Amino acid sequence: MSVLDEREALEVLGLPLNSNFDTVKSCYKKLALKNHPDKDSSSGANERFAKINKAFELLSRIHSSHQPIKRDGPRKRQPPPNIFNLMLTLEEIFNGVVKYEEVKRKLVDKYEFIVLEVEVVPGTLTGTNIVLPNKGDILSEDGIAANVIFVVKELEHDKFIRDRFNLIYNFKINVLDTLRVDQSLNIPTIDGDTIQLEMDQLIVSTTEKQIPNRGLPYPKAPNGKRGSLIVKFDIKYDKQDPPIRYKFCVSLEQLYSGCEKRFRINRLTLDNEEEYVEFKIEIKPGTRGGTEFKFPRAGDRKLNVIPSDIIFYIEEKPHPKFRRIDKNDDLMVTEYFAPLELGQRIKIPSLSNNDLEIIVDDDLISQMETVRLFEGEGMPNYGDPKIRGSLKVKMILLENDSIDRSKTVDLELSLETIMNGGTVLKVVKQKIFDDDGNEFIIDSFHKFQIVSGILDGTKFTIYRGGNHYPRRVPGNLIFVTRSIKHTMFYRENMNLIHVIPLTKKRISIDGVVEIPTLNDEPNLNLSLSNIVDYRQCVKFKNYGFPNPNQIDIRGNLIVRFKMEYELKQSDPIEYDLKLNHHLMENGCKKKFNINRRIYNFDGSFRSEDKIIVINIPPKTKDGKRIIVFDCGDHYYNESPQDLIFITRATFD
Repeated sequence: MSVLDEREALEVLGLPLNSNFDTVKSCYKKLALKNHPDKDSSSGANERFAKINKAFELLSRIHSSHQPIKRDGPRKRQPPPNIFNLMLTLEEIFNGVVKYEEVKRKLVDKYEFIVLEVEVVPGTLTGTNIVLPNKGDILSEDGIAANVIFVVKELEHDKFIRDRFNLIYNFKINVLDTLRVDQSLNIPTIDGDTIQLEMDQLIVSTTEKQIPNRGLPYPKAPNGKRGSLIVKFDIKYDKQDPPIRYKFCVSLEQLYSGCEKRFRINRLTLDNEEEYVEFKIEIKPGTRGGTEFKFPRAGDRKLNVIPSDIIFYIEEKPHPKFRRIDKNDDLMVTEYFAPLELGQRIKIPSLSNNDLEIIVDDDLISQMETVRLFEGEGMPNYGDPKIRGSLKVKMILLENDSIDRSKTVDLELSLETIMNGGTVLKVVKQKIFDDDGNEFIIDSFHKFQIVSGILDGTKFTIYRGGNHYPRRVPGNLIFVTRSIKHTMFYRENMNLIHVIPLTKKRISIDGVVEIPTLNDEPNLNLSLSNIVDYRQCVKFKNYGFPNPNQIDIRGNLIVRFKMEYELKQSDPIEYDLKLNHHLMENGCKKKFNINRRIYNFDGSFRSEDKIIVINIPPKTKDGKRIIVFDCGDHYYNESPQDLIFITRATFD
């Protein structure tokens, strides 16, 4: 409320200017009783009561300074009051205080600073005007000094909020503690005390508890009457980390038929250790790109922090042929074709794998662009998969020279795949353009059934599988088979070639070498004693590649030899191989566990166990030397030692 002067104060009380102070007191008592908030519950009662109090307070101060309300004779003009803010804490308002405020006032033609004593009674309301008569500016030699008015302002408190004579205290409580019943809370008061508040109910955000006579005192109230302390609850919810988003790509075929995706991610536990969590996402038929799958509070575990949500969202892969029309379940496919004959049938692709055909009619021949509609061949509806959209086929007629050339791609096959046959999946980068000319590069997947023994150079043609350029017929995509280099074999037509490195020592010593095979058949044994010249070769019939046209006919496994530079090698280690007469006569297999050392360049070594199986041929004589190459101790920068087993006849 604005500052009142004498005339306005009398108008508030409804009195004329010539009223004496007794009349003022009588009128004030009547109006105060009538407009007291306890008796008047209408809107604006508090403001009217406060205005009446301020008017009477002003007139009382004027009367106490012996200034008559009604003046006889000419009235001297009083300057407007000097108004200052009086900043008070809640504790000062609670206890009452005498403040000494230094103010600046004007004296005719100069300024001076004076200290004024301001008395604040306990419970003074914010906005109350405290008037000090004739303490302000003096603008003339014989003029009246202006009044000084201090307007009470309340400083913000760190605990309490004032509501007239009540105090509000926001008690901060954790969300988990709100579930407790029969708990005791420590509540501070404005006078520095602490009281126990017993709670016998669950706490929610709207819960309030009122403690009587613990607020601010009423000014000049009998028996020290005070307002209430109102306890409200500020429920503290734990902070949650921001969500973690993962994008995953889904093809149009998967969105058409529906699928299931599994993802495995790692997260931190409360012990700051990693653990793996698997998420299962079921994609229903008709799901759209951008759909989100939310797993609440599935992120890292941290103290006093709510785990973040994990969100997976779909990104739809561009399709080389089909384009999904926004906001409905229709599909669009654009087909470019060269001039056709009347009555000719054109096959149309579909996601349902149904055989769709368009018969060439006069419209297709005469018009450059036509659209045909296939009902029920679009995407399924997400809510009801039995309802499907339409497939719109845009047919564009082009000239003969608008057909792109075929593109050739290598289809690399391992020798194991060529030997045994099987299914091969090939991924090719493919360019496509939409109707607006925007370019996309996508992965195009092609599956091939490989027959056993397939020859290099075999071609697989994907009709119109090339890049999709605007207003051009895509060319064919041709895959040409090519065998991948193998670490142990290479191919010559239907034959399989294996090369064995030889040294002079290997040729001079009678030894047996195991020859690996490319399929699941056991290894073959080759005696080096029969090798006269390293340029000769050894053939193992029917161990090569099968004929792709006649599986029963197979090529050969050809073993060739290659002379190599011979590293330094320590002397071989000899072992006695004791055999009785029966074993030497009929032959057998002997298994040995050899402990050998592998040395490093600094002389240190490590030990390892190696199991060696020796084939003893029938009719073996006493003293026969059987050599196992490169299985002994391995010194640094040398070839491993050879092992020599010497047969010894026993009479056991």
